[in-house]
Amino acid sequence: MISRKISDHMTQLPHTIGEGATLKKAREMMMEFSTHHLPVLSGGAVVGMLSDRDMQMIKNLSDEEHVLVREIMTDEPFMVDHSADLKDVLTEMHKRGYHSAIVKGTSHDSWGIFTASDAVKLLAQTL
Repeated sequence: MISRKISDHMTQLPHTIGEGATLKKAREMMMEFSTHHLPVLSGGAVVGMLSDRDMQMIKNLSDEEHVLVREIMTDEPFMVDHSADLKDVLTEMHKRGYHSAIVKGTSHDSWGIFTASDAVKLLAQTL
């Protein structure tokens, strides 16, 4: 039986990037860690999400060393509670075209990220 709790399927403590980092640094991190999403932090708090799709939308990436993450990140990322129902999160992601959700932790639980790739992996495990 598959757990219905989103936190059971998230990537815990994902790689993150600071809002003042450059796109060049973000691209390097995405390549190094084979990820498409980087939660963006400021003072230890999540303030946004940067995806490879966000970076693709910028027409002139030749200036990656001077464009900052905060300039193109999604500053209101989709966030869900750690106890959220898996089906509800998947439904909302599909309905709104989201490819990731930040899973908020508690003082006892770590936070994480749930992506479309996690959903595909979960589907493959159930078939």
